[in-house]
Amino acid sequence: RHQSFIPTESVAVKDEDAGEVAQLEVEIEKLEEEISEAATTRKTYELIIKRLRDKEEGNSRDLHVLDHHARAKEKDATELTLMVKDACDVRDAARAELSKATEKIGEERRQQEKALQEKRRKLKARLAAGEAHERRCEE
Repeated sequence: RHQSFIPTESVAVKDEDAGEVAQLEVEIEKLEEEISEAATTRKTYELIIKRLRDKEEGNSRDLHVLDHHARAKEKDATELTLMVKDACDVRDAARAELSKATEKIGEERRQQEKALQEKRRKLKARLAAGEAHERRCEE
């Protein structure tokens, strides 16, 4: 048996090589699994990044719309403030005019009352003079 077709040393070397190849194949399989996991993780992160970017674009549009509405509301508020100021000015002017008119009417009433009292006094004096004249005429 010492003489065989394949020398035993050669078989031992081949067994070592086969073991090393098997070990390398196991390492390759592990690396392929890690590469597959890394690719899956990368795809997941890329999908997350895409969704975040899409959301950022949507948020940017929403923010632009909100800014537009805020500027419109500020403009409306400014206009309303001016309208309130104008309305207050008109109200104050109307109150002043009403006060003047009330004062004028009061003055006119006082003058009319004074004139009426003067007429009543004159009438009373005439009536008294008429009665006095009648009494004199009767005597």
